[in-house]
Amino acid sequence: MKKRIIIDGEMKCIRCIVGRTTICWKVYCEGDPQTLFVIKDSWQYPEYEEERGLFYEAIDKDVINMA
Repeated sequence: MKKRIIIDGEMKCIRCIVGRTTICWKVYCEGDPQTLFVIKDSWQYPEYEEERGLFYEAIDKDVINMA
């Protein structure tokens, strides 16, 4: 099922020359502004296998609200 995500604002943005340029957004699904979520938006280097492995492990265990 597809849902439209509405960005309600920027929560945290680390501005630096070196790093993953991580930004956290406060969002909600269209039509339900009372239920808030956080989306972590960051640059991921393909060389960093550990984080990718944790992501797939969470998917395999049916973790909900995992983007």
